[in-house]
Amino acid sequence: ALLGEAACGGSEEVPKDAVAVVGGETVTKGELDRLIAQARANAKSSKRPFPKEGTPQYRQIRDQLVQHLVRRAQLAAAAEERDIEISDEDVERERKRLLEQYYGGSEKHYRERLAKQGLSEEQARADLEASLIQQELFKDVGKDVKVTEAEMRKHYEKNKLRYATAARREIRQILLRADQGALAKRLVNQLRSGGSFAGLARRHSQD
Repeated sequence: ALLGEAACGGSEEVPKDAVAVVGGETVTKGELDRLIAQARANAKSSKRPFPKEGTPQYRQIRDQLVQHLVRRAQLAAAAEERDIEISDEDVERERKRLLEQYYGGSEKHYRERLAKQGLSEEQARADLEASLIQQELFKDVGKDVKVTEAEMRKHYEKNKLRYATAARREIRQILLRADQGALAKRLVNQLRSGGSFAGLARRHSQD
């Protein structure tokens, strides 16, 4: 209710089945329950424990999901003000693109994934629509923004630490004893000839 009052400036009552009202958009308890169920299903499929209701960890997850829904409602309200509309055809086109990219065009694999996440087809389409609205809104907001090369460089130099990534190395090793020099040479030759690193590591590595 507090979120709802903040979102609408205290001039609008939040319906009993809602957690917030943002402009003309209502964030319903059903939407929140659906996201919590989805988070629980994801945790289960990843074999991770999901916090019990009433615990600080559960409240943290719930609050993050409320913030996500409020932000999505804010974006939808802003898009409506700018006359940005997403059609069913736009959603279906994006669904097919994702189907090809992540599921090899297989409807079966796509629906299996939805089931694991606890998502219905209708909910998945609503999420896609929200994503497309956000993309179009950002395009519309930024279309008249001009940034010079000098401004970009200045911003980068001032915030260089934000863009820095610590150096990382991925190392694979087959660990042998000091008296296994001949074996080491044979393994090197096999690897250079296209041998399976994972297979050779399983058979010979000491670590």
